[in-house]
Amino acid sequence: MHERTLLLSVKPKFAAKLLRGEKTVELRRVRPRRIEPGDVVLLYATAPLTLFVGFCRVAEVLQDSPAALWPKVERSAGVTRAEYFRYFGAAGRAIGIVIERPVRLSDDFSLEDSRRYVPDFRPPQSFRYFSSLDEELRDALSDAMHRAGPNYREARRASM
Repeated sequence: MHERTLLLSVKPKFAAKLLRGEKTVELRRVRPRRIEPGDVVLLYATAPLTLFVGFCRVAEVLQDSPAALWPKVERSAGVTRAEYFRYFGAAGRAIGIVIERPVRLSDDFSLEDSRRYVPDFRPPQSFRYFSSLDEELRDALSDAMHRAGPNYREARRASM
């Protein structure tokens, strides 16, 4: 698996929109340091789901002030203007991770599944790099992504 594969925690409603292609920009207040176009993002849907639900590929990373970023992402961020500015508040910068090729995992991979490999596993509050995971958990998640079909291999090939 590509060393810059990123685990990204998202609210379930946004995970669903990302996987359906209705939302193509994931908003963040903090930019993951090493994220680049071509990297693979593994999506973790937070409570009440607590599941790894799918993955996608990073197409572009946008960074600007919240006011300057809004016109660039308003149609693709999956939030209203009010939600957007409430989320960013007084932040000096806004990050938009533009995604492509979303793929739903064939089999849900739950928090409990993760804890079979790493008993004290805690999903990331915001994001975490795949390479920081225990090897057995990385292998299990990679297998789940492979079972999702040819789109995984295509996204993977594009990120190498």
